[in-house]
Amino acid sequence: MIVKTQVVSALLSGALLAGCGVPKEEHQKVADALRKLEGDFGKMKTRAEKAEEQGSVYKGQLEALGQDMSKLKEGQEMTSAELELARKRMDELRRQQDANEVRISQYRKLVDKLKSMVSQGKIELRARNGRLTVRLPDEILFPPGKADLKQEGRDALFQLGAALREIDDRDFQIAGHTDNVPIKSKKFRSNWELSQARALVVLQILMEAGMDPRHLSAAGFADMAPVADNATDDGRKQNRRIEIVLEPNIKELPSIDEVLKPIPTKRTTGPTGS
Repeated sequence: MIVKTQVVSALLSGALLAGCGVPKEEHQKVADALRKLEGDFGKMKTRAEKAEEQGSVYKGQLEALGQDMSKLKEGQEMTSAELELARKRMDELRRQQDANEVRISQYRKLVDKLKSMVSQGKIELRARNGRLTVRLPDEILFPPGKADLKQEGRDALFQLGAALREIDDRDFQIAGHTDNVPIKSKKFRSNWELSQARALVVLQILMEAGMDPRHLSAAGFADMAPVADNATDDGRKQNRRIEIVLEPNIKELPSIDEVLKPIPTKRTTGPTGS
């Protein structure tokens, strides 16, 4: 190093001066210069050691920074995958929402077509178990204890069938219901047979009204699915009914409640009994 060379030169110079009879003052100057050089060299050595230590610190920080960058890259890749998954989920939800809006629009159109029948008391619209249900009071359709369709009921079913047949690719179940008053006649031995016979009559009329028989079924429930208390005349009257249920597709279970709005209904009266 330059400093070491200067120190050696100073030592040699001091020795020569001492050997040549250099005055004491000059010798002292040389000694003082030598000590100053030694002090400067010590400071420089200390600074060099600190610089070396600082370099080690920087090296460690750079290594840690490299590790952090690797982790950050891995995290970024994970975040990208999560974002892609979220995007696909949002796209699926949008498709479901669009399909649901189409169904709701379809149901609203049907409700609009049936408003006049509802206001006249010929039918009632209900959302039951998540399915749109058209309910026809028994007194409009059949005499007590019989499955002979009234003309008023026939006209109502033709009007109803004209609206329902516009709903494509949907299955309808015609469900017959009675009250709990037992019936036993030559034609019907129980309310089971009566409710089934009435459902089949309604199914036949709906086919005549243009509905696709491949999307129709009939079932008799007797008094097993009441909607009111059979202990009162009014309750039994409500339980005597035909329901046409719009069956949901397997892949979709739409909510119907939001499309049904209160419609003024004219109450009808009729004879009691099954």
